[in-house]
Amino acid sequence: MKKMLVSVFCICAGFNQSVWAADIIIWGNQDAADQGAVVNFLQGSGHNVTDNGSTTPSAGQLAANDIAILLRGSGNADVSNWVRGGGCLITEWTGADWALNSANLIDASVSGGGLVGTDTPVTITADGIAAGLADSIPNPYSAGVASEFFRDFTGIGAGVSIMATRPGDGDEAAVLGGAFSSGLVLANGIDWADGQFSGDDNRQFLLNSIEGFCGGARFVPQPVPGLSAIGLILLAGLTGLIAAFGFKRRHQSTA
Repeated sequence: MKKMLVSVFCICAGFNQSVWAADIIIWGNQDAADQGAVVNFLQGSGHNVTDNGSTTPSAGQLAANDIAILLRGSGNADVSNWVRGGGCLITEWTGADWALNSANLIDASVSGGGLVGTDTPVTITADGIAAGLADSIPNPYSAGVASEFFRDFTGIGAGVSIMATRPGDGDEAAVLGGAFSSGLVLANGIDWADGQFSGDDNRQFLLNSIEGFCGGARFVPQPVPGLSAIGLILLAGLTGLIAAFGFKRRHQSTA
């Protein structure tokens, strides 16, 4: 009976699993093929993605999305206000310059940057691991030309977490994370969209950024339709079976 209880509990727990799809808008001054590869990958991973080309989205467009991805471009006051109100912004390479130096979304700055080396390893820190950034990828990971150019971060404040590092003068910050009012910012200073967004681990890192860093603290998952009801039916049947079994044992002991 204990084995039956465990088995049915596991089945019911499985029926409580949830799924969600983020609404994402992406823009920037990135090569169209590279940007298109990012869009196609995210759509193929089950997310709803709007490719806004090189045009900064309006307040109305942002309001319809949970996550914004800025590829080596800039934002505006609408983007800042959207993040402040609860949006999650992810940057790529020089997109971090706008987020940190122009919009001051988190307490850090970009002091330049450039070529570090093709296939530079990126090491996810304890904070990054806690945010889910290392899920399903080796640590460190590298991505050919998509981990080649890096922005240099300086003046990193106490409220900002270093999520990943790269080799340099010691371990140099490569990805920063922090809160801006009710929103979140993942300032990724890596040229991760290069080479048509190359590298399976690189792609998984972006997916982890969306579903872990942005999604882990922000989304209330929706139940898979119909499965919870089936789990309840099984649980009700099990309850009846246990009651009948108990009644039979009591009846036998008094006979």
